[in-house]
Amino acid sequence: MSHSYQLLSLRALKSRLPDVPGLSDKVTPWLNRLETEGTNLLAMVENPDPMKSALAHDILVNNEKSRLRDLVAKASAEIMPLIATFKEKAASTRIDKAALIPDQHAQEFRGLWRGMSGEQQANLLNTAMKAHDGATVAALTEAPAILSGLTAQRQAQIKEAFLEAVAPSKTDELDEVQAVVTAFMQSAASLAAANASGKPTGSTA
Repeated sequence: MSHSYQLLSLRALKSRLPDVPGLSDKVTPWLNRLETEGTNLLAMVENPDPMKSALAHDILVNNEKSRLRDLVAKASAEIMPLIATFKEKAASTRIDKAALIPDQHAQEFRGLWRGMSGEQQANLLNTAMKAHDGATVAALTEAPAILSGLTAQRQAQIKEAFLEAVAPSKTDELDEVQAVVTAFMQSAASLAAANASGKPTGSTA
């Protein structure tokens, strides 16, 4: 893969970065810096100074690659924890909005639930979902599964269905940010590892 192609890959990946308020404005400057370093490296590789020897040129290129590698490591160390923090905050906000808190009738409700037919249970859950009735759903999901006769897996399914109804997941954009950044870092690292011909270090092809 040529240096030019790798640089185009960086630019294409950067254009895919979703606009996530409070996050994108922190990520984009890092990507811009990496792109700039990549551009500098490409210019140095493809336009050697005729006044310098091949050895001197190789030293300059290796120094520039080292700068790029260091910047990739630093950017990753800054960005990835930031994305993780945003994901944790999104998950916490979602739980808070759903208000999955059992009320004083939870125990009585679980007793009634266990005596219902499957159809009655399904109808009740459907009603609770539509009404965003967190207390009713929490009576089933926020207590040991054995108390309601549910499996832990079924509890998790009910909880996720309720969360999706009340507070749909907003992590898709964050997942895309993470995917773009990961691919961008890999591409930048590959650029820093290529030799003067644009092949990965050690390549003889």
